[in-house]
Amino acid sequence: MSVTGRSYGLQLLARTGCTHEQIAARIDCSRSLAGHWLAGRRVPTERWRDALRDEFKIPVDAWDRAPPKPKRAPAPAAPSSRDATPPASPAPEITVTSVREAAARLQQKVHEKLEKIDTDPMLMPLEWFKCAASAAAMLNLLGKLTGQTQEVNEGRILRLPAWQRIQDTIITAATPWPDALRAIGEALTRMGAEL
Repeated sequence: MSVTGRSYGLQLLARTGCTHEQIAARIDCSRSLAGHWLAGRRVPTERWRDALRDEFKIPVDAWDRAPPKPKRAPAPAAPSSRDATPPASPAPEITVTSVREAAARLQQKVHEKLEKIDTDPMLMPLEWFKCAASAAAMLNLLGKLTGQTQEVNEGRILRLPAWQRIQDTIITAATPWPDALRAIGEALTRMGAEL
């Protein structure tokens, strides 16, 4: 057996996510032999290529060729001196619109990561894990930006300025009805005391 490096067959075998023990059990070879294949130190012989084809759908000739090159988007054109950006202005004020725009951009990046995980045949298990971890971190940040997290902490909600505005609006609206106003005030006080 010859030393192979990173062949397309190795890439397809690694993408199965199986350990060398699992591969060995599924095609009835030794664990060390499967470990050599996964490490790229050896290529399977004809017998094992047939077994790998039958079990994992890896073409027999995939072990003799390099992985296909991923398609890359063309690089953006470099700006000319006429397109030079003006001197930096003070930092913009953070507004609801800018937060929504940031959330939309972040959501697009999450979709791109998830699409890469689903469609990129060149993705090795470690690269898959990195994409998934990156997407999870972005989803967490997106949840914080949009308020759409699974974790709701009522104590935090009660401290938000928005809650204060809602509470003031309710109290103002109920002012003409003293009994209702008193009941709302007592309920809000109990709510704050419970947290």
